[in-house]
Amino acid sequence: MKIRELMQSNVIKISEDTLAKDAYELMRTHGLRHLPVVNRENQLAGIVSDRDILNVAVIFKKQPQSPEEYLIDDKLKARDVMTAEPATVSPDHDLGQALDLILSLAISSLPVIEGGKLVGIVTSTDMLLLLKKLSKSL
Repeated sequence: MKIRELMQSNVIKISEDTLAKDAYELMRTHGLRHLPVVNRENQLAGIVSDRDILNVAVIFKKQPQSPEEYLIDDKLKARDVMTAEPATVSPDHDLGQALDLILSLAISSLPVIEGGKLVGIVTSTDMLLLLKKLSKSL
């Protein structure tokens, strides 16, 4: 199976100048854990995860139970918390190659790049949902 058959092509992405708190709110609103970060040419600059943002947040309670119990600095931008130059795949990569990357690098998402541009994202959740679907046909 090729990545293009599994990837999400309608990607919610942010710019390097997006405030970290806005990125986190976007993740919460859309139920996402990762947002690709692109430059003005729609080229991948990095990726930011909810964990990247929460690692720099101030916690209001000893054991926070909800996102409202975190304070994210108003000055932090995506470029300040993102992982620059993340691992990527192309739409023509085999699913097995993507799985190998995710497992060997201990990551949970891979931006999909074609012609130097961001065209999609594939996540460990996408792969688990595929496994669940395939297991039902066994």
